[in-house]
Amino acid sequence: MPIFEKPVDEITLGDVEQLVTEGIQEGKQIEYKEYLNLDTDSSDHKTTLLAEATSFANSNGGHLIVGIPDDDGQPEHAAGFPVDEVDQTIEQWANVLRRSTDPPLPTSSFDISAIPTEGNRHLVVVGIDRSWRSPHRVTTNDRFYARSPSGRFPLDVGEIRRRILQTERQGETFNEFRNDRIATIAGDGDRFDITISPKFVLHVLSGDSLTPGKQIDLSTAELRTDSRPPFFEARAGAGGLDEVYSVDSVTVLRGSTDQEVSKYVRTFRGGVVEALTKYVFTTNPKHGSPYLSSSELRTALENTLPDYVSYLQRQDLRPPLYVFASIIGAPEFLIKRNSRGDEYDRVPFGEQVITLPEVVIESYSIDPDSAIDELMDLVWNAGGKSGEPR
Repeated sequence: MPIFEKPVDEITLGDVEQLVTEGIQEGKQIEYKEYLNLDTDSSDHKTTLLAEATSFANSNGGHLIVGIPDDDGQPEHAAGFPVDEVDQTIEQWANVLRRSTDPPLPTSSFDISAIPTEGNRHLVVVGIDRSWRSPHRVTTNDRFYARSPSGRFPLDVGEIRRRILQTERQGETFNEFRNDRIATIAGDGDRFDITISPKFVLHVLSGDSLTPGKQIDLSTAELRTDSRPPFFEARAGAGGLDEVYSVDSVTVLRGSTDQEVSKYVRTFRGGVVEALTKYVFTTNPKHGSPYLSSSELRTALENTLPDYVSYLQRQDLRPPLYVFASIIGAPEFLIKRNSRGDEYDRVPFGEQVITLPEVVIESYSIDPDSAIDELMDLVWNAGGKSGEPR
């Protein structure tokens, strides 16, 4: 159905009427309500909105459409309901979703749009993505909800506990994977010789990555495909390319496997992109102190992180996305602010291996620029500074 593939603000009256015409039943991805009025003194309508929204956020996402009467889950007609101030109503509903859920629903995990029908009547569509902070509790009745093919249902204590542990285990799995890969890279445990020079390593993965049964087609990341993730670099390098397959990944590298490898991009079957480069570090004596170039690193992130995000999206891996950055072998390196001049921040990194906290991109609709800003601040924090000089 088109409604499931469109951004909420692009859904039209025709899309909703098609749901009615085809008799799309309420279920795991969609819910109908005849009307909701959050101005009423009763908390019932507010609780209904919160319960439906969190049930989608705690499951696989979906749409709540208000303004459609239904007969036992079967939509009758796209009538709409009276809405006097559209913008005010949308803001009111958004505030309720943010302020009456615990933990608060991320703003980027839902969107609300109003579709005019006739007179001052509107359909209000609330689109909710699966939330990386789940499970969320409705604070007006202290309940947790999820979805099944039959619709919304309350979670019991055992299920709540299981979901909380599942979220915690997922974070542990991601950190264990990153730590294992960094140990392998730092310990020269790969199938080709990785440069002993300082290295910057980026891991980008999805909330679906590394889950049992979830795999991507590694042919999309092969050397001779246009779809493969690009090298992590500020500017295109020269030289030949090579490719290395293993049971769980394919690696495209600059140079060949019988040479020291200074740059590669590796794609794991479990849905992880790993990119390594030495070219944001400089040790040329004419530059004085060895340094990491802040401007080169930012340019490399701007050139490649959006492509890594797009690649995972094309593999049907659902958000959120997690970005992990690591610095290997640069304990004496300083940070240089600009590509020109001698503007160093004279605090060395001081550690042989630095693993920075993850940065979360909550939705594919979010511009990666904010994640890049956060990553750059973390790098400067690792260098002893409060953040990247703006």
